[in-house]
Amino acid sequence: MPKLVILDRDGVINHDSDEYIKSPDEWKPIEGSLEAIA
Repeated sequence: MPKLVILDRDGVINHDSDEYIKSPDEWKPIEGSLEAIA
């Protein structure tokens, strides 16, 4: 059976912003989040 993981983005795997993140350059991962996903 396939497995599925759904992650929220802002404030979960990247730093939340009062402005909507509109480009990859504005996206900043929370320390350790990418390693945890891997």
